[in-house]
Amino acid sequence: MGGENVKLPDNSKDAFEQYVLKLEREYAPWYKRASTFNKVMWVIGQSTAILAGAITAFIAALVGEGQFANLKWLLVLLPLVGAFATALLAQTRVRDILALRESGREHIETLIEAAKATYAANAASGVQDIANLHMGLVNEVSRLEKQQAVDILSIVPVVGTTSGKTPGDNKQD
Repeated sequence: MGGENVKLPDNSKDAFEQYVLKLEREYAPWYKRASTFNKVMWVIGQSTAILAGAITAFIAALVGEGQFANLKWLLVLLPLVGAFATALLAQTRVRDILALRESGREHIETLIEAAKATYAANAASGVQDIANLHMGLVNEVSRLEKQQAVDILSIVPVVGTTSGKTPGDNKQD
């Protein structure tokens, strides 16, 4: 594994510093990638749905009766592409996931910047103060991760169950 030869810090100041750097190197980029991916998917889906409808209307307006037989397939296919893009956006709830990941990105960046400011303000203070700041940051990141997990599970529908119940909900009341 990657961390086999890494020495653990032997003081609170170094441990806090390493954790903040880990948040910057691992957590923040993950949220940025997830947010960017969902933003791109949303833009592609929305653009596809809108353009398919507009192009269909444009072709229908310009095509003459003689060309209609040759282009009929296109006038059927384009609305299907638009409907598929719209259904895909609705089913995957890309916009909701985008909002969730963007919120996570903003929160993790705020935590990192607050941790840096706190670190700078308390670098000369006692070991216990830094240790408490470190644990507070760990707890905040943990809260963020748990909330993200709960929120993503509330966005993504449960598949393969009846009436929206999860398999563990079949208990007698």
